[in-house]
Amino acid sequence: MPYSIEIQARTSVDVGRHISFRDMHRLACYLAEPASKSAHELQVKPFAIWPLMNEGEHFIIRLAVLTDDVAMVHRISGRLKATPHLGEDIPLAIEACTIDALSFEDLSRSIPRSEILVDCVSPVVYSRNGKYYALPDPHLVHRGLVMRWNEFAPKQLHMTDNDARQLLSTVEMVGCNIEATRIKDMGRRIGFTGSIKYRVSDDSNEDVLRWFSALWRFASFSGLGSMTTHGLGAVNIDV
Repeated sequence: MPYSIEIQARTSVDVGRHISFRDMHRLACYLAEPASKSAHELQVKPFAIWPLMNEGEHFIIRLAVLTDDVAMVHRISGRLKATPHLGEDIPLAIEACTIDALSFEDLSRSIPRSEILVDCVSPVVYSRNGKYYALPDPHLVHRGLVMRWNEFAPKQLHMTDNDARQLLSTVEMVGCNIEATRIKDMGRRIGFTGSIKYRVSDDSNEDVLRWFSALWRFASFSGLGSMTTHGLGAVNIDV
């Protein structure tokens, strides 16, 4: 059951231009991880964070828990009460926290869709053959979504190899307005931002159309590509 946790906060200083993706990662790990070295060293982490969203007098931090981990949700709620920090020295004054959840069962019963419009809120990072790849290749993107779904969904709701092959064989990119960007403070990483439209064939069977819809609804929690625990790969979906 993925959870979306939206935190409304403010600070005593203007943080808009001072918070890096590494700072967001530090905050996400503090809020979500157990206090153990082994948890922090996990290569696949069951949470994601969005970049800071400035709302004028306050800002929004959005954190997603990607599994049915109630203990992690409680941990986040508890640590929000202990004055978390942005960066190393900027205390957060928490004003409100809203928690929403959507079960994998409900996601798997999504209304079948043949077209999705994706707005990349923060740079999306992929690699191919050991090099950063700043293009929203439909096969690369959807293969990553299938892998992420199967990583966190209950086993009985995993996408089968056959369903995945059918989806990957028919999905195509039918529009995009993107820009490649080098990501500050992240070495030589290059990603892309902008909007993308994907479509699967109208004659695809209903299961493929339902999976297409379910995966993208899940992406609104999990993000796309790598380093989503740093605030990269955040997306909004128009289904």
